Amino acid sequence: MSSTTADAAATKANSQNAIRSGKDDGLIVATIQKNASEFYVLEVGVWKKKPSVSARVWYTDKATGELKPGREGFSATPENAVKLRDAFDAIVKECQSRGWLPESDAQGRAA
Repeated sequence: MSSTTADAAATKANSQNAIRSGKDDGLIVATIQKNASEFYVLEVGVWKKKPSVSARVWYTDKATGELKPGREGFSATPENAVKLRDAFDAIVKECQSRGWLPESDAQGRAA
């Protein structure tokens, strides 16, 4: 078994164990600054023994300076994450057609 195949198998096993136990620290996939004190945090993990993806607004606690999850946000199944991605692609195209965004996004990808 190659190293890559072994890594993939270990990752899948860890994911299945997390689903069974309901315990998963999650993986933060992206953090995007919203304003001076808030961030959008996109995460993949397990919630109530089910795979989940989430997008949540986190804020900086003024007393401690610590970043904490806020109330704004949502979670979805991995299957719905694909639908959300497609919807966001359509949103980007519409924003481009209205002149609100350049024809290529921040990563230089063509729409």
